[in-house]
Amino acid sequence: MRIARANVSCELPARFQLIAAANPCPCGDYGCPGRDCRCDDAALARYRRRLSGPLVDRVDLVVAVGEVPWSVLRGPAEGPD
Repeated sequence: MRIARANVSCELPARFQLIAAANPCPCGDYGCPGRDCRCDDAALARYRRRLSGPLVDRVDLVVAVGEVPWSVLRGPAEGPD
């Protein structure tokens, strides 16, 4: 990991995995099939500005994960025993 500040940089050994999550909008319904987002354009812009630009610039992989129905979450586990 390299930290640079005021013409000085420092390199530190680091191994980590960052996992982050965020709703697509304040109401959480933006892009959800069967639900209408109640946020106006100004609210969406304010919400997106809250994510730090430098942080977002350094995220290499973004995966959109859709909502999982409650019935699936409560159902029996699938896969190897």
